[in-house]
Amino acid sequence: MNKDEAMKVLGQAVYGCYLLGVSAGGKNNGMPLSLFMQVGFDPPMVACGVSPKRRTHGMVKEAGKFSVIFLRSDQAELVTRFKLKGDDPGQKFEGLDWKPGENGAPLLDDCLGFIECDLAMELEPGDHALFVGTVTRATIVKAGELLTIQHLNKHYAG
Repeated sequence: MNKDEAMKVLGQAVYGCYLLGVSAGGKNNGMPLSLFMQVGFDPPMVACGVSPKRRTHGMVKEAGKFSVIFLRSDQAELVTRFKLKGDDPGQKFEGLDWKPGENGAPLLDDCLGFIECDLAMELEPGDHALFVGTVTRATIVKAGELLTIQHLNKHYAG
């Protein structure tokens, strides 16, 4: 297999831009998420790809719960904001209107919508862990178009 050619083809896929939220050990965190998809209908289930190198990875394992915040196409600046690294991951939420969800994971007051999930399983298919979650709550917050990688003039593959 030609990996470079595979990445060119995979780079054409449309990826949404989301935020994965988690609260564990008395700290809140959020990170940009593009490896996301629905994997079941009854019950509703989703899968999120998270690098084990990310702080969020350990926090999701510890909490056993997480949120996925769906961003609108006019919220691209949040992707950059939530890439920030530092000693206090909760700083990413400063100045934003947010609240803890029913499962404790942070939720933004201004977004397209969100889901809250219980961690059902973790798979390790490659260089990213795949967190599979059962959706326990879902809400549309404000109608709009989903932010995608293409809105950021980027491609995601490899």
